[in-house]
Amino acid sequence: MAKRSAYLSFFSAILCITISIVSAPLHAGDGVDDGWRVPQKIVPLTTAVKLDAFPLTIATKNLWSLGLADGTSRGPTVDLSAITALRAKVEERLNGTRYERRQTGWYLSGRSMDRQKVVTTVQHDAVDVYGFHLQLTLTGSCVEPGAEPGELCTYTPGLSIPTDAYDPMWVPTRFDVSSRVGDRISAETAGALAEDGFSRGVEGQPAVGLDLLIRNSGFEANEARSAATNRIERTERVQQTVVPSVIRLDQSLHATANEAELTHTIRGAVLLPAEDWTAEAAITQLLGWILPARKPRISSTAGMPNPDVNNNLFFAATNVRTPANGLTVYQAGSAYVRHPEAKITDPLKQPPAWYNGVWIGFTPASGHRMTETRWLTAAGAPTVIGSGRGDGGNLGTVSQEAIELTGSIQVIGDNGGLIPLENLANSYVQAGVTATQEDAVLSHLRTRTTNTRLIPHLSFTGNRTAPRSVMRYYAGTMVGDVEKPTVYVGADAKFFLENKTNLALSAIRYHEPDNDYYSNASVALDRTFELGKTQQVTLRASYSHSFDRPAVDIGLDENRRFEADAQYKRNDVVFSLGTAFVQAADGAWNNSVTLGTSRRVSDRLAVAAAVTPISDLGNYTAADLRVNWRTAEKTDASVLSVGSRVSRYDFGPDQFGNDRKQDDWTIEMTLRKGF
Repeated sequence: MAKRSAYLSFFSAILCITISIVSAPLHAGDGVDDGWRVPQKIVPLTTAVKLDAFPLTIATKNLWSLGLADGTSRGPTVDLSAITALRAKVEERLNGTRYERRQTGWYLSGRSMDRQKVVTTVQHDAVDVYGFHLQLTLTGSCVEPGAEPGELCTYTPGLSIPTDAYDPMWVPTRFDVSSRVGDRISAETAGALAEDGFSRGVEGQPAVGLDLLIRNSGFEANEARSAATNRIERTERVQQTVVPSVIRLDQSLHATANEAELTHTIRGAVLLPAEDWTAEAAITQLLGWILPARKPRISSTAGMPNPDVNNNLFFAATNVRTPANGLTVYQAGSAYVRHPEAKITDPLKQPPAWYNGVWIGFTPASGHRMTETRWLTAAGAPTVIGSGRGDGGNLGTVSQEAIELTGSIQVIGDNGGLIPLENLANSYVQAGVTATQEDAVLSHLRTRTTNTRLIPHLSFTGNRTAPRSVMRYYAGTMVGDVEKPTVYVGADAKFFLENKTNLALSAIRYHEPDNDYYSNASVALDRTFELGKTQQVTLRASYSHSFDRPAVDIGLDENRRFEADAQYKRNDVVFSLGTAFVQAADGAWNNSVTLGTSRRVSDRLAVAAAVTPISDLGNYTAADLRVNWRTAEKTDASVLSVGSRVSRYDFGPDQFGNDRKQDDWTIEMTLRKGF
């Protein structure tokens, strides 16, 4: 209860800040509704908006994508992403010396998400299992006070192991106890013990002595069978669900003689899975519909409004950074730009636009659980590698092997004293031990279960969009099943230089990192060289560094990664050569080399292929083939993508140097349509 109260207090404080940012006083005339009309012509860019990663304009009616995937070691999955416009319209008017346009719409969307992912790896190793079969009885005259002359007692407990009382590692789980040390035995039992062969007495009377089959007293790896037996198998299973949302969009464009502003308020109702409905989730949903709308801040000025609005304003609104795979409940922000003092014909010299806003919604958060189990499987019949057996009375007539065996037994009487074996009258012993070796396969199963839920997420974001650069900054918090909210701050930038050189930078810091959200930084650089009208070469290089990602699985710790590739294009054919260096947990760098090619066969058909002939990474795509086909010449025609890839998992050599790799073949089909 205390933790939940802390959550609510923290969230309430943040929301107070949100209200102060998005609310603003209404200007005179904002409540006037007369003069609104439908524009005769609308430039789609000026109505662009991003709704839960869907890029839309007023002309968009439907966008959907349906993907199917299946493979040799994974279960089938269906990926759905769709949005449809229930109602959308644009109206404009001239309000004094200010141009105003409002865009409204209702949308229905649905996106699939993974709820549970189970990855299992089973390691099989050839081993030699050693065991033994111990049989021992020791009887003699009863020495306890009150014993009648001639009475015989057992001085070993009656213990045996049932055939079904072994765990998967062949270790006994229970014993059958038929008698105790000092129990009296009948003359019939004593007679049966003296017969040839090992006996524990007569049927119907308590069995005496030890009869213990220890199947696994230890094991060691077998090199001779390792090449044919040692391997690792990996399988993957995913459970999915579709999360629908209803979204309301209000977007306004205001322009005066000196400046322009684009504001939007997006509200969403998300139908969460039942297990994700928490108090925080309910409050988040409610706030999405009671927080105020974002109002424009610019005022009317002297002079007629400038109709030539800088495109950077619209780019800034769509460059907004929203959390990956987020589902919007509330988003409010505005983009602002000043008109240039003189007319500019070169779009690269247009002034920059600024955007600032807030986003509230749900993002996926994963919990990981690792389990392990082992078992042995027989690969042949047990082989006797040694044995010794004997029996006799008064200890003196017992074979040497039995004497060595029984000489180590100390019998303790009821009074706590030791009973010397040499003083035991009428003693009789049966003793035998057989040592065995058995070919077996040791299997080690590791299971990683990832359960994903949707948790409340609050983000403040902004950007500066210029003709040759985009710089974004953001901060936020996620409230989930943690001791304290996860707080982060980050920034990224892209620079488009005049010599066809592009530079990208990014960095983000998490206060409470986990396997999904962790601190990282990256830099990427590419440059294109023109070799003529039909040929060009592009060189790329990138470096990324993950700082504090917790490990949840065995394998490489990819905390540093460097990539470089070269691409040659001639007409519609492209050839590429790329390499990647990944740092392992021990500090060593592993490398892979990939060759690729693609060709645009026609306006409707394109193919691409790639192969990785050299790699010592833990997992990589060994081969990949893709075909994209537009079903018709129309721009709104569906696009069918069919792909097949071979993913290779390299678990490293075993102790004898045998490779342990697995190739998974996966086929994927995606049908996309927008109209």
